[in-house]
Amino acid sequence: MSPKKKEKDPDWGTADAALSRTLAKVVRGERMVAIFSSGPGQAVGDEGAARLAEALWERQGDELTQGIISLRLQGNEVGDAGTRCLAEALAEGQLRQLRTLDLSGNKITAAGCKELAKALKKGKCLQQLDLSGNSIGDQGAQSIAQALPSHHDIAELDLSGNAIGAAGAQALRAEMANHKGFQKIALSRNPLGDAGAAHLAKIFGKRCGLTCVSLISVNLGDAGATALAKGMLEQPGLRELWLGSNRVEDAGALSLAQAMEEHGGLRVLSLERNKITDKGVMDCVGVVVRLCKEELRGLQEITVNMSGNSTRRFSESTLNNLAVAARTARLISKRCIKLEAMLKFWKEYTGVGKIDEDGHTTADVVKNVIIPETEAYGACYAEFYHCFLPEFYVVHSWQALFGDLLRALATHASGFTLPNLDPFHEQYTRRPEALTVRYFVDVFCVDQVRKFPEGDPRCETDKFDFIMHEMKRQDVKVLVAMDRDYVPLTRIWCLAEVYYAKQFDMPLLISFGPIRPMPRRRKALTINDMATSLDVDKTLLVEELTLRGPGTGEKFEDTVVTPFQKQATATYKEIYSNMPSEQQYECDWYKAQDDAREDMKRYAAEGKADKLREAVEAGIESRVEESTMAPHRTRLSQLELILAVDAEEVPLMTDIAEMQRTLKAARDEKLDDPDLIRRGQEKLDILLAEARRQEAQTALLAATRQGVSLVKQWEGDERRIRQGVAQPLQEVAKTIVANRGRNPKEMTEKELKEEEKQKERTQEENNIIRTLRLAVEEGSDAGCDAEPLQKGWKTFAELKVFSAVKARLLRLAEEEAAIAAAEAARIEALCAAEMQAKREARAANAAAKAAERAARIESGEDVSSEEEDDDSDDDDMPEKKVVEDEEQEGREAEQEDHADVENGTVDSLVDALRRGRETGARDEIRDFGKNWLRKLDHDAFLDSIRAEVAYFVSQRSAADLIRIIGQAVEAGLDDKTKLKASAAPGGGYALSERPGVRRFLPCVGAEQPAEIEPGEGDLPAEPTGEAAKGGELPEEAGEPGDSTAEHVLEDEPSDAERQAEADIAALVHARTRHACLVMCDAIEARDLEKLLEAVPEAERLNVDASETTLGWRMIRELELEVAVKQQDTKSMRKCLEIAREVHVDDEVVREAARSLARLEIKQGMDTSNAKLLGRALDEGEAAGMTEKQLYQGKNKYVQLEVSRASTSESIPDLRRVIELAADVGMPASNKELGVVHYRLMLLELREAIEGSSIGVLKKCIDAAKAETERPLDDLKKAEFRLCVLELEDAVREGFDGERLTAAMWDAKALGVPKEMFVQGKVKLAELSSRAFTDWVTEEIQEAVQSCEAEAPPGPLRKIIDEAKQADVDPEDIKPAERKLCFLELFEVLSSQQIDKVEDLLAKSAAFDFNKSNLSSERVRLKEVQDHLARLEHLKKARECEDTLRLAMMTNDIVTLNLAIDEAQMLELDPELIKAAKEKLADFS
Repeated sequence: MSPKKKEKDPDWGTADAALSRTLAKVVRGERMVAIFSSGPGQAVGDEGAARLAEALWERQGDELTQGIISLRLQGNEVGDAGTRCLAEALAEGQLRQLRTLDLSGNKITAAGCKELAKALKKGKCLQQLDLSGNSIGDQGAQSIAQALPSHHDIAELDLSGNAIGAAGAQALRAEMANHKGFQKIALSRNPLGDAGAAHLAKIFGKRCGLTCVSLISVNLGDAGATALAKGMLEQPGLRELWLGSNRVEDAGALSLAQAMEEHGGLRVLSLERNKITDKGVMDCVGVVVRLCKEELRGLQEITVNMSGNSTRRFSESTLNNLAVAARTARLISKRCIKLEAMLKFWKEYTGVGKIDEDGHTTADVVKNVIIPETEAYGACYAEFYHCFLPEFYVVHSWQALFGDLLRALATHASGFTLPNLDPFHEQYTRRPEALTVRYFVDVFCVDQVRKFPEGDPRCETDKFDFIMHEMKRQDVKVLVAMDRDYVPLTRIWCLAEVYYAKQFDMPLLISFGPIRPMPRRRKALTINDMATSLDVDKTLLVEELTLRGPGTGEKFEDTVVTPFQKQATATYKEIYSNMPSEQQYECDWYKAQDDAREDMKRYAAEGKADKLREAVEAGIESRVEESTMAPHRTRLSQLELILAVDAEEVPLMTDIAEMQRTLKAARDEKLDDPDLIRRGQEKLDILLAEARRQEAQTALLAATRQGVSLVKQWEGDERRIRQGVAQPLQEVAKTIVANRGRNPKEMTEKELKEEEKQKERTQEENNIIRTLRLAVEEGSDAGCDAEPLQKGWKTFAELKVFSAVKARLLRLAEEEAAIAAAEAARIEALCAAEMQAKREARAANAAAKAAERAARIESGEDVSSEEEDDDSDDDDMPEKKVVEDEEQEGREAEQEDHADVENGTVDSLVDALRRGRETGARDEIRDFGKNWLRKLDHDAFLDSIRAEVAYFVSQRSAADLIRIIGQAVEAGLDDKTKLKASAAPGGGYALSERPGVRRFLPCVGAEQPAEIEPGEGDLPAEPTGEAAKGGELPEEAGEPGDSTAEHVLEDEPSDAERQAEADIAALVHARTRHACLVMCDAIEARDLEKLLEAVPEAERLNVDASETTLGWRMIRELELEVAVKQQDTKSMRKCLEIAREVHVDDEVVREAARSLARLEIKQGMDTSNAKLLGRALDEGEAAGMTEKQLYQGKNKYVQLEVSRASTSESIPDLRRVIELAADVGMPASNKELGVVHYRLMLLELREAIEGSSIGVLKKCIDAAKAETERPLDDLKKAEFRLCVLELEDAVREGFDGERLTAAMWDAKALGVPKEMFVQGKVKLAELSSRAFTDWVTEEIQEAVQSCEAEAPPGPLRKIIDEAKQADVDPEDIKPAERKLCFLELFEVLSSQQIDKVEDLLAKSAAFDFNKSNLSSERVRLKEVQDHLARLEHLKKARECEDTLRLAMMTNDIVTLNLAIDEAQMLELDPELIKAAKEKLADFS
């Protein structure tokens, strides 16, 4: 049967229960006493410590007990009193066997510690003392230090968390330096600082036995850490050093790590949560790697904790114990692989196709071969061969070809410049030692499968610097495997390894595989040109080099990159000099290819076309691959095209040839730059157009020169004709025509030569005209200069005039010759008919004779003797010989161009004159043509004159227009007699009254057509249809038989009249146009005199108003200029006003206004006329005068205005004056300006007081306060008004309690009437009860102070009621209630109500007026008391009198007797008393 469960004591976890159990143990004689606090409120405190001490005292009397060996009271809130009791108890014998004393986590101070130290001095066996978590301070530490020497066996001392500083540490050092028993000391969480750590460091020595020191969170820095590091070397037995949660940095960590390495025995170094960076951590890792020089298992005993520091390279797991990372680095440094194994690896996997000899990089081999082969085994590839202790650390790039890596290693091991990668090749038979060389190659010697993250202690890829440092101790050399492209020069990993090789003084070798010259792009590289496969690697390496190396700037390039490049170059040169010539040639060829590639790349980037062309040619010569050549050829075509497009000052034809070549090259290379090709094509088009233009202009100039020469020749001929020296043109034409009809055989040799010469001359003239026409047309199309074109067209027109006249004369001669020839042909035809009749008669006669002869023959007559008649007729005309020269006619037909050979019509001459007019041919040439036109066809001549009038009306040449008007007048176009002659003999209509004439009169001021062709539009349209056949007329003409219609038809003007009217209208319009042009020329010439004549004339001739307006505007402008020159202000102002009215140019008006302003400013300054000066300044500023020009005038004007404004009552006027003064920079110290400022301030202040704007009033008040002489009365009014406005505004807003409170207090301070606070108090009570309470409190205090002794109590009583409602502190209300009572006492003096007086006296008793220090209160109380006594006396007297009278009336002798006594005592009316006595006597 199971025992019964013990019921749980409800007080089991309390402090009393724990203390009771402990006391029971003490009583039982147990030697280990402990009381642990289980939580808040569970501590035994000083009382429990006292009871425990008492129990120890009682136990001390028991001789059988041996004393306690352990006493633990941690966390029990034991103070100095409890400590004193325990110390006394322990001092009396309990310390004999005490080994452990733990009073940690209590409330012991230096006083309690002093008592405890006294007790400890009496003991000798203490081994462990724990006083951590108290407050003993430096004094307590000194007390403990003094007590320790007696305890030779003490091993552990914990004084953590006791506010011990450097002084306490110094005291401990003095007493503990020679104490061999000490093993562990803990002073954590004390403000020791570097000074305290320095004191503690001096404890270390041969006589000190410390093995563990804990200085966590003691404000330790680098100086203290360095001191501890130095002292640690004097303490060979030290095994643990805890320095966490301090401020140790890299320097301090390095000192401790170096000391740890030199010490050799330290096994725990804790530096967690300090300020150590990656540099300090890496230094410590290096130290840990070096600590165990023999066996790896030694690393397992070391713990270096650096967690919680600001490092990025290592993870927290690594920082928790750096020994794991060190063990990883040391394991890797032992691995290696022989060349033979690597060559077999190559042979095996290339044979099965897993490795491409010329395509796979090292990274590809790792991914495709090494990782799959080692993944199942969990080990690196080198571990399969059990090869250790490498001879060479190989630096190489994973981005290079794997075959190049093996070639470099084989070259290094065998010495062959062309090694074979077959391990069974005869090369290795001759040099078998090459296969046994051991290399550390990371792809084989680092685990490629288990990829721990960087920073992990087991990661094998981030510890190359530790590995190299360890290998340096093994005399391992560094070998750089340089591939054909020198990739290691571009990889940060490789350069970092080279740097650490130099840093660790490891021999650096370079081997090539295959041997190639250094590519130029690998020279002069910087850190920015280098890369890694992973960005995280680059970040890691850059941080490494920055923290522990020379950085990544110029220093790194100077110390690592440049020397490495130089060593690679030197090694190559050395190998090159010993190579066979075939290999040297191959290297030279590679170098040439590389130079070509780099030159192409460089010059393509720089945009140097000439250099790039040389590089491209070099690339072609060295057979650079097409994939490289193609883009550079395209780039070359692009650069050459750019140069060609941007080329300037290049001969035109050269530029065209170059543009054509470069465009063709760009298109051949398929340049993908459409914009550039478009620009090139555009430039080529421009160049071709320019070439065409130049060529056309050259031909034009030449043709023009020939044409001018021909014109001059014809002009000379004309002059000679006029002089009578040469034959007239008509005769020449007749001669030419006559010669054409003559038979060449009938002409003399001279006449033939003259004829031939004339033909050649004519042909040459036609060719010149044709050539000039073609040249001018080509020049127009090609865009030649305007001047040569104009001259060409002009010369062509002049030639056409001459040729048209000659052609017309020649045609007239031909027509005359044709008429003569026709007459001769008629006569010849008549002769021919007569001859034909004769022939027919002779033929008939002959036929008859023949018939007769035949008949005779038939009849047998002999007719042989008869001679036949001759049928020939001697009178017959000989046959005309036709001379045909087809070849000559064909040649002439080819040369002739119908566009250039005149047809001899009048229209061609008219057209030539029109062309000459439009192209500006000389007047004498056109006059020559017009004179001949007049002779040849007068009507055509008149039409030409009309056309010229219309043309020159549309032009802008007044001289040409007046000239042609003169010619028109001379030709009779303005002859009005034609109109009169055609009028009815009996009178008829005037010119303006005749039907149909008015519409031909000129329209005054109307715009005339630009060109009026003669006869065009002047005549009414011819009737059509039935009207043309004499049928019905239009309705306007009236019905047949209508006399009115007949009259209109009879008076309708003839065609001649219409033409005459049109001519007159055209001449009127021409004269109007001429007047306008004369006026415009005068405007352009700015000639005032001519304008004064031309403008009125133009108005008289009805020139358009807009034109005459311009004329008058120019007149006013010129008059204004004259007035400005005369410097007459009145005239200038008048002219200015007129100029503005007619809208003269603004700039002219402004300039004149400026001149006028300058004159008036001077006058105003001289006469001190402010009004004149102000107007002049305004006008000058409006006219654009500069501040510099207006400066003196403004100053004078401001001085005058300031003097005037000192008495001004206008605020705007004062402000304006002040602004003017500020603009001119008048000093503020000017007295008159100061008066104006003061005046403005005063007026603005008064205006603001009358207004209701708070902001304006504040601003004015501030301005008034800033004045030296303040307007005190106005300022007080303003401040008062401001407070009132702010109070009203705050009450009106009703939502900002703070503002309302401040406004009320401010208003109160200025004495604003109380009635103005009524609404504010209501609103304040709603918004802020606290503020309202404060306000009422202040009111009640003021009321108490302001109340007079005899004031009515009502107002104060009301205030007190408000205070109570506002929850004012009763203590603040009490003085008011006392004052109220005082006032009520005065009020009650006039009261006759005894109850009221008694109540008030009872109320006043609470205020002890009779004990008051104020005599007024005592007197007032006495007065009320006296008043009450009087009232009571009067009451008694009235009662007594009433009683007496009643007794007398009722004959109550007893009452009467008593009443008489009382009346006598009250001194009532003696008569009444006498009467009562008499009444009593009567009864007696």
